[in-house]
Amino acid sequence: EDEWLKYLSRVPDLQVALEMNIDPETGKLKALTTAGHAVFDMLKRQEGRFTVEQKEVGRYLKSLKSVYKPNEPAVEGFINQYMNITPGLRMSIDEWIQDLARMPKLKAALEKDYDPQRVRFNTFRSCGQQLSKLLGNVDRLRLRQRLGEDVQGEIDTRLAQIAK
Repeated sequence: EDEWLKYLSRVPDLQVALEMNIDPETGKLKALTTAGHAVFDMLKRQEGRFTVEQKEVGRYLKSLKSVYKPNEPAVEGFINQYMNITPGLRMSIDEWIQDLARMPKLKAALEKDYDPQRVRFNTFRSCGQQLSKLLGNVDRLRLRQRLGEDVQGEIDTRLAQIAK
């Protein structure tokens, strides 16, 4: 690694291109991150491990299905397979990419929604993004409550979602 960094300065155009292509959040090259890899990266960040529990993949797949509505039987089959699996079984990125290839409509929807420059999806939120949105909603509802509106039921609903 030291040798690489030492000689990288001899090729300034390459160094600039690499620096522009690195996602500051993940440290990965944007050009190498596909939509399928981005979904699995979300799961890895959430679990804090290189492999992901298959039940969690099933839960995420349910979310992807509700957002993108791919209308293909393979998605439902994989959801059932992952959700009814022995707890503790883990999945690697390679297994996820292979399974995603068997769900072409979902894969196409993910690729269409994925913005490689931002390394983000336009419609699908990561757990962190969803939590931020919920916390912002709770703050807005509390302000409305202080102004006299009766929104306690909505606040309770959002707090229950946050607790998940």
